[in-house]
Amino acid sequence: MMPEIRAARVVSRFATLFDKMPAMFEVLYGSVDRLVEFWSAMANAPQYLQSKLRHVRDHQRNFHPMTLFGDGVASYALGKAWSKTVNVWTFSCLTKSPAHQGFRGLLAQMLITMCHKNDCVAKFNANTHKAIYKVLKWSLQALYDGIWPLLRPDNSPWPASSDEQGRAGKLLAGGKRGVVWHINFDLDWAFESLGLPRWNSRSPCAKCGVTIATVSDIRSPAPWIDSVYDHDKFVRANLATCPLFSVTDITVETLKGDWLHSKHQGTDSYLFGGTLSGNPII
Repeated sequence: MMPEIRAARVVSRFATLFDKMPAMFEVLYGSVDRLVEFWSAMANAPQYLQSKLRHVRDHQRNFHPMTLFGDGVASYALGKAWSKTVNVWTFSCLTKSPAHQGFRGLLAQMLITMCHKNDCVAKFNANTHKAIYKVLKWSLQALYDGIWPLLRPDNSPWPASSDEQGRAGKLLAGGKRGVVWHINFDLDWAFESLGLPRWNSRSPCAKCGVTIATVSDIRSPAPWIDSVYDHDKFVRANLATCPLFSVTDITVETLKGDWLHSKHQGTDSYLFGGTLSGNPII
């Protein structure tokens, strides 16, 4: 029950803030001016050019670009061999007010759901993992469509005379809609939760055909450069196994990784470590 209740808040929070707290909606999801600015900046981006939303009338004024973030967080016995991890899914908007970036931006990070890693990672508990993504898919598609869902996540009807039944099929937030534009994750999460290639496998990349033998080839004519996937190639490579990839406009281009883990705690740490190793300058 927990995944359904939490994930449904992606939809209900969006609609409730629009209806009841329009000023806060603008802070957390962005003003029309910020939307127009964002989509203008995206005009020549491959992700935008391949999207379906660009064919929707007034999408620049009505589609709010969202970020879905997943990560594992130590929740018990931190730093110990028997430490336990909780997997967490959060949600925020790329066009939220600049005043809510940084620390204050934590207010704009919405918790979708969480559960112990061993209870929700596919290899340990396929049923819970499947249930979470089933409801998340349902929520994100409703947000994209901008319409209250006609059916529950399991395709059963809403209870008779319920609030959900009364608003089913109606506009979600006066024509406002949301699209997942970024999915951020570290490499472990990519493999364990999204079903993408493991970073140390023979074919470690979800976005191109590089192999473990050619990944260190960084020459401009390196053969893997021409193997970068568009979404059709991504699907044909059997990489779109996570249910999220069936949500409209969630494609291989949506996969953005995690800047903190990939850069600051990733390549940057190796760069600085290699620079300072053996010949410290400070």
